[in-house]
Amino acid sequence: MALSAPSWEELQEVLLAGAGSPLVPRYRALFSVKTQAPSGEAAARLLGEALPLQKDSVLLRHEAAYVLGQLGNASALPLLQQILLDESEDEIVRHEAVEAVAALNAGEAERALAFLQANTGSESLRHTCELARAGLEHAPGAPVCACQYTSKDPAEGLADAGGKDIPWAAQQLADAELPLYERYRGMFTLRNVGGRDAVRALAEMLLSDRSSAVLRHEVAFVLGQMADDMATQALVDALACEEEHGMVRHEAGRGKTDGARMAR
Repeated sequence: MALSAPSWEELQEVLLAGAGSPLVPRYRALFSVKTQAPSGEAAARLLGEALPLQKDSVLLRHEAAYVLGQLGNASALPLLQQILLDESEDEIVRHEAVEAVAALNAGEAERALAFLQANTGSESLRHTCELARAGLEHAPGAPVCACQYTSKDPAEGLADAGGKDIPWAAQQLADAELPLYERYRGMFTLRNVGGRDAVRALAEMLLSDRSSAVLRHEVAFVLGQMADDMATQALVDALACEEEHGMVRHEAGRGKTDGARMAR
């Protein structure tokens, strides 16, 4: 028997309970906010209040920042800018706040992103800011494919791409001399086209790339979306690699779970 969706009031109660309350209900509630909230502004307001309360879980703060970006509500911008500049916050959460700002297409955050890129000692944060700033320069246009993916992505794939474009996209993704934004275009082209050759190129990049943890983490996210058995094995391998960056292993674990759920 399917469980009924939690009410808006129940979601507020669970998320505002914060640290010390059971983790799994908070995680589930987080991803129900978008569908159960009476408005996008109400959803952003709740997550803005709840995020600082999740002091016991980097995972939850990271996911809350992700959802704030996907909601597309500009009211989340001040909190996200505060998080990305907060040196006491975990790097993974700050990274996700930068991506969320880019997802909001918030050009007014350019100054904060430029400051962080110039002053952080974290390569991953520098790469994320580079990508976010490039994304802000490219105004979102018409959808590039009639595919099933609805996430707000850091870059657009090639418009109307097909199987013939897979070699180009794979080469684009693998070329460490290119700006990250251009490599991401190759990545999302592979995802949008799909199929075994596209999955294989992404899986190989996840396990062989050493140029950017930020890029590998996004590859893991994309492989989770594709819900393919070859993708799942690559995610398992990345998750098991103790030398891999925590950001990548986190996304591999999340992608493995999401992919298994979508493949059912």
